[in-house]
Amino acid sequence: MYCSYFTATLEKRMTWFITGALRNEDDLAFDRALDSKNDLFEFFVPPGQEERFIAFMQYFIDHGFVRHFKKKENRMINEDK
Repeated sequence: MYCSYFTATLEKRMTWFITGALRNEDDLAFDRALDSKNDLFEFFVPPGQEERFIAFMQYFIDHGFVRHFKKKENRMINEDK
């Protein structure tokens, strides 16, 4: 079982707020910087939490904290297995 995978470009001034808010929610998402120069983060979202995670991200988008948000193929899945 794999997590859903998302990337988002965050407003630099809001990075700690966004990551802190997500970490405050038990088992909602694991985040890490993918490209810190461009404020690009990746998020791994456990099964069953995607709807809740998207609601959080939509709130952040609506308030200008997130510039770009997209669901992608999980880059950690190894097709050779």
